[in-house]
Amino acid sequence: MTLVSGDDLTSYSRPQHSRNFMERQAACFDMAHPLDLTKGEENVRSFFLISADDGAYRLIDENRRYSSTCFRSVPFNHEKMLNESLIAKDYLESILQESHGVRESAGEQVEKLTDKEAGFRIYRIDEENFDPTRVNGRGNMIFTSIHQLEHTVEQLEYLVGKGKLPHEFMDLAMRYKHSLIPNVAIELVPGCVYFSKFDMNDHCASDPTLRLRYFILHDWMNDEVYGTHNRILHLPVQGERNHINPYALNPDLDFKRIEEEFNEGNVLAIDNFLTDVGLTQLRNAALESTVFFDAKKGYLGAYVNDGLSSPWLMYLVRELQERLPNVLGGMPLRQAWMYKYDSDNKMKGISIHADQAAVNLNIWLTPDDANLDKTSGGLMVYNTLPPAEEIFDSKTFTDWNNVEKAGDMREFLKEKGSKTAKVPYKQNRCVLFNSALLHETDDFSFKEGYENRRINLTLLFGSEAKDGVKTTVGDGGERYLKGGLVYI
Repeated sequence: MTLVSGDDLTSYSRPQHSRNFMERQAACFDMAHPLDLTKGEENVRSFFLISADDGAYRLIDENRRYSSTCFRSVPFNHEKMLNESLIAKDYLESILQESHGVRESAGEQVEKLTDKEAGFRIYRIDEENFDPTRVNGRGNMIFTSIHQLEHTVEQLEYLVGKGKLPHEFMDLAMRYKHSLIPNVAIELVPGCVYFSKFDMNDHCASDPTLRLRYFILHDWMNDEVYGTHNRILHLPVQGERNHINPYALNPDLDFKRIEEEFNEGNVLAIDNFLTDVGLTQLRNAALESTVFFDAKKGYLGAYVNDGLSSPWLMYLVRELQERLPNVLGGMPLRQAWMYKYDSDNKMKGISIHADQAAVNLNIWLTPDDANLDKTSGGLMVYNTLPPAEEIFDSKTFTDWNNVEKAGDMREFLKEKGSKTAKVPYKQNRCVLFNSALLHETDDFSFKEGYENRRINLTLLFGSEAKDGVKTTVGDGGERYLKGGLVYI
């Protein structure tokens, strides 16, 4: 469908002339090879970092292009701009052909992972708790869940309804809705007749986890939807900054006070965080980008190193580093993601955890009228930090970022007598705090409908707090922050 060379990242061939999957993969690896993934860092995560210099921006841009053109496909609307004669049928047929190569490769990995003679412990792929991120990173083209497939239907319907994609993609949505989802449901629960989460028979309803359970798509299921599962089908084309709209970050915020309060160890709730255009552009990126590949238990994730792309995200990162030099100055962006939550309010958000970074910014994008309970729906931040040596050790970090360890973390908080900062949901509110603090999504209740889904943007900066940030170390090695919740 597309061809990327190391010399020309914007050159595309028409679908009917595209190279086969293996040839194209070879071209992609040639493109990535010149990048020194370890330069300046001890591990390959440097490939995903953004710092305040242009070179690092080129790294992240190279990575986004690599992910989209070499693994996830080129969006239809982007390729249509370069090839006006391109029609949706040819585009979808091209993705289908390439998906066969992807599935062949993934099939070999799955076979290895499920080999009983393997010398390491790993969940079987048919176990309920198996994490699909164990194959090909966060969200691949063979694992899915019903709630993720239903999001695909909603998003395709939204994009066609807005005129962003042609009507052939509505046919694709109906293939997901009326063929793929019911067949997945009946294989997960024999006898299940599933039309939607509101319309199912008693066999389906007997399993309350039905919409959350992971499933490996069969070959015929892949073909039924043209191999489009977890592929990039659409990315919005967003305008650049200009003299009329020069900022993503609200320039009228009291940045001096923000720095002072954060460095005192407080959790900050900052309202009107983004400019109107910044908020609109980032929300559009969440609604229109078909990059929510990571199927969590009740919500979906999109990541800056795997398809999530918006110039306004890059602007925001740069402006934050410039406006908050005593908090973020010189710190790289370790990771950024958007999480989009299921409209089924019986589902929970992110369980208690800590993040492997120094500073966390959590920004909410969905309008307030979608929130049915204005006193909740936000974030719970606890004033206790796990041991520093465990957060930044790859072997022990999983103990503090693992849903299966939630009970242990709550016991840890109870033992330490931790206090809680509860920040209610509000659109365009940013919660700024030490990223190693244990935190979790508060209970939430949002209206039904695609545009009402709760969406948050999270930015993680740095690995160590800057000098001057106050923390207290107790005699027993406990770490906690002195401060409380401050609204700005």
